[in-house]
Amino acid sequence: MPIRLFDAIVVGTGAGGGMAMKLLCEAGLSVLALNSGPRTDPAKHYRMHRQPYDLKYRGLGNPLSLAGRAHQEHYSVEEGEYTEGPELFEHDVAYCNAPGTDWYWKRCKGTGGKANFWGRSSARYGDIDFKAASLDGFGEDWPVDYAEIAPWFSKAERYMGVASTVQNRPSNPDGDYLPQIPWRCLDYIIQEAGKKIGVPYLPDRCAQLTVAHNGHPACHYCGNCTRGCDAGSFFSPTWFTISGSGAHQKPHIADRRTGPRGSGRRARPGHGSRLRRSPQQA
Repeated sequence: MPIRLFDAIVVGTGAGGGMAMKLLCEAGLSVLALNSGPRTDPAKHYRMHRQPYDLKYRGLGNPLSLAGRAHQEHYSVEEGEYTEGPELFEHDVAYCNAPGTDWYWKRCKGTGGKANFWGRSSARYGDIDFKAASLDGFGEDWPVDYAEIAPWFSKAERYMGVASTVQNRPSNPDGDYLPQIPWRCLDYIIQEAGKKIGVPYLPDRCAQLTVAHNGHPACHYCGNCTRGCDAGSFFSPTWFTISGSGAHQKPHIADRRTGPRGSGRRARPGHGSRLRRSPQQA
């Protein structure tokens, strides 16, 4: 196999690795990204607006699909018949819980990781966080303060598309926002109840698009966010930092898989691994 040289290697393609890939590619570097599982493909791995009655197991998944795996429990709402679970989610790492505890180690090994299915809440840290030690007398303050980090919060919000409102709360500083997600009747009822006891009810800071933004369509509120967005209407590595919508040189992404079934061998590039070439090097 010929030797190929890269300017940078990024290990992992989730929230942190995906952004690192994007910025390095935009700077003109040749980037190799290493990921433990396959490249996430929304057309294959996401619900694509299918309803339970469209699926053989009514969305619950084949009860025998995890037979023989170290961890045989599906991961709550993210995994099931919609997301082709065993391919995207890690079930081969065995672990145990302490007596009396009920916890599971949810790991997505597809590119983008769990940031493909996250809750999208995107509040800023304020000085109540950066200077917490000065306020409560424990630990150490951060080496930076809010004023220094605020421009970077703004840059991230403008790229991701964060929907919210100006609320004038020092504990949760305001940012650069898209229009808020429209409230339901229930939200107004709770807001009025909160006023009676002096508790504000306010929109979250949510990385979900209420209007078209940076080449991505607005959310149409199909309600299936936790199984992956079919339209790319909330921030995730799969739709934003990895794809990049052609705005930058795409990274090479190599995913590691096993060899022939049951062999336990690691695949070699070209034998179960995918190497994504940039247009310049195709």
